[in-house]
Amino acid sequence: MTDAVAAAVMDLSGSILARRQIPIRDVSLTAAIAEMQKLVRDLETQAGVSASQRIGVGAAVTGYFIGDGARLNPPPALDAWALQPLDGILSKAFDGPVWIENDGTAAAIGEAMFGVGRRLDNFAYLYFSAGFGGGVVVRGEPLRGDNGNAGEFASVIPVDWFQPNLTALLRMMQAGDGDRWASLGDLLADFPADHPIIDQWLDAAEQPLNLVLSAISGVLDPGGIVLGGRLPHALALRLIERLRFTNPQRRGHCRPVPKVEASPILGDASAAGAAALPLRAAFFSLASHESAGS
Repeated sequence: MTDAVAAAVMDLSGSILARRQIPIRDVSLTAAIAEMQKLVRDLETQAGVSASQRIGVGAAVTGYFIGDGARLNPPPALDAWALQPLDGILSKAFDGPVWIENDGTAAAIGEAMFGVGRRLDNFAYLYFSAGFGGGVVVRGEPLRGDNGNAGEFASVIPVDWFQPNLTALLRMMQAGDGDRWASLGDLLADFPADHPIIDQWLDAAEQPLNLVLSAISGVLDPGGIVLGGRLPHALALRLIERLRFTNPQRRGHCRPVPKVEASPILGDASAAGAAALPLRAAFFSLASHESAGS
């Protein structure tokens, strides 16, 4: 993420053995990778496993793929990571195979494994963090698209509209309440659910999110739409009360629309989804099945 890195150790059953999130002190590649290496070592020790047992590493990075391998275009806060061949860089750092995914799709994979995916085969996942994006799951599998950017729901919103992300909320809170919250992490760690500025963010977010939901419903017709990422559960519930689909009646009927719900997963699902990437590639993908049968 732009302000933190989260990691999880997952075993072959899909159980998370250890997980942790730490703030990013230096986003330069060398310094951040050193922090990531230490975090992974610490978590493997906590989980009672060794690097020799590691099948691989999945990395979820905020930003969109540019259509050239694992090169992503992240927000300005991650300039050092922009357009870099992250698969090669991280494979060298972790001395093994690495799978790269954007954070919205990774979170959708985590949701498919541990959240609403246990009862819904088809859903869209809205990923709220410093930015806004998401992922799509169809028949239990992530829909990536030709370039890996399926689920970039922010692109539906006109550039001159309010952008319903948590950076916008942080700036509104800082403008209205001074220096009480120095970072997004500070705000989310002690989230003031009843603060009056929250209502202002909800008012501003309502129109662009209604547009996104209506587009998802009309184009994808999923069974559900999940609000997740780093969005506090209490804020997700208040947001759901306000959201509406464009859905006029015809002959007394409206189109069936997906249920909108808050993710049941406590914390960001993207680390769990990232941890699942090597397991899915090794054991659960079509390619792995074909390899096992040949």
